[in-house]
Amino acid sequence: MKDLCEVTWIDREGEEPVTVKDKYYLLHFGLCYTIIGEVGVSYTVCICQNVKTGQLELFEPSQVRIIGTKIEK
Repeated sequence: MKDLCEVTWIDREGEEPVTVKDKYYLLHFGLCYTIIGEVGVSYTVCICQNVKTGQLELFEPSQVRIIGTKIEK
């Protein structure tokens, strides 16, 4: 079973920011670690696979909206 979702992000084409939406499968949630200043910070990310290309990408949970479920046999 795969969760189909729509991911939205802001892309810059030229000087104007453009809102882009595409369809992805939500595979899993994970943690991403980074260092801000001298402090280590962890935050939740969504691991998603592009429906058309199969490319894996990470998104913030606020960018992801679940739109359905695909059941595989």
